[in-house]
Amino acid sequence: MDQGVSALIGAIIGAAGATAAALITVRLSARSALAQLQQQRAQFEHQGRADHVRVRRDARRSAYAAFAECFYAFTEIVKRTHETAETGDARGALALIQNEASAAHAQLLRACSVISIEGPDYVTTAAEAVGDRFHIWMEMRLRIAGITRQSLGFSDYASIESGLHTAFRAFTETSNRALDDEGTWPAP
Repeated sequence: MDQGVSALIGAIIGAAGATAAALITVRLSARSALAQLQQQRAQFEHQGRADHVRVRRDARRSAYAAFAECFYAFTEIVKRTHETAETGDARGALALIQNEASAAHAQLLRACSVISIEGPDYVTTAAEAVGDRFHIWMEMRLRIAGITRQSLGFSDYASIESGLHTAFRAFTETSNRALDDEGTWPAP
């Protein structure tokens, strides 16, 4: 009988040890699986942030490039208007201002509105400053062409044109900074 009890106790202890070993194995496996899931989640979130940054940067880059194209198209009209006015053709200069320059200004403002959507605010402010400079240029050109009673001298024109290019340079600097800054995400 002692051998039977010993065998029974041995079987119970063996079963308890096997059960404990199985429970420890399950618990370690669960911890390992949980750690693996957390690592996958972190990788997924990191990839999601990187994808978001890339998409956002591409959208901003497109908006900034469209604005720059509008700027250069407008400066070509500025050049032609100035050349036409210098020949004494006030009507031709007026036609360029009323038709082509006004249409180019409207395109520039539309491009600026896209920038205000894409942001950031400091780039929007810089783009609006360029738009304001073009508006000033159009008003000034009307005066030089003799359309209004006020007259401006060539030095006024040069100053306004210089301000226009300075404003655009500020826009390019801020837009480049915005594209560079997007690579740094705040920690979650």
